[in-house]
Amino acid sequence: MYIDGISIGITNMVLFSLVVLARKLISNEGLEDFLIVKKKLNWDLFREGSYMGFLLMLGYAFLTVIFGVGNLNFTFNVSGEFLVTFLSFIFGFAAVALFEESLFRDYLLIKLKERFTTIKAVFFTSLIFSVIHIFSYISTGPLTVIALFNAYMIGIILALIVVKTESIMWAIGFHFIWNLTQTVFLTIESSILKLEIERGFLAGTRYIPEAGILVTIILIILALYMVDRFTETNIIPRRIGNG
Repeated sequence: MYIDGISIGITNMVLFSLVVLARKLISNEGLEDFLIVKKKLNWDLFREGSYMGFLLMLGYAFLTVIFGVGNLNFTFNVSGEFLVTFLSFIFGFAAVALFEESLFRDYLLIKLKERFTTIKAVFFTSLIFSVIHIFSYISTGPLTVIALFNAYMIGIILALIVVKTESIMWAIGFHFIWNLTQTVFLTIESSILKLEIERGFLAGTRYIPEAGILVTIILIILALYMVDRFTETNIIPRRIGNG
């Protein structure tokens, strides 16, 4: 299964390269104009986003148990195959986060802000982000609507955080760990913490938990937290650079 992680990583690094090329050709902008570079690497934001991604996916796992649609199994038998697969998905989902955040929240969001209001830019970008994911979610059948709505919510939350922090580091951290954690919980065999869920409108599916209402609940909690976290008085200082 480690091949999946590697192929995901390579594919998304190629796509990221195309974003860099397109940005150069269309806007005459180089890597130095990307928010991830322009505002430098704020590892505090990255770590915070990573923590939130992990905690919220863990919260999803516990909600499935509370609502009776999931079972958590613990094991301390970590095989070499699991470690190799885990490392391959670290590469894979780091590439996914870099590509998607650079395209949607770094480039499209900023360009739309130059032509429309911030709110319109946030909603348009999030709508595109959601629609693009229909190719991944269509396999869930009638649950696709829930999955697209949750993707839209994620897009809005991450876009607003990027606007507030002027950096995509929080979004990259969240996106990366959210995908990685759900894959470890739901997909990789012989993981330390295995979550078995009952497919349906509450839990979603094994590969796409976003197709469940429990993820909607988790995202509402995140949105409420973010409203307080990223007010002007609470926002992380914008002196970015020391990491």
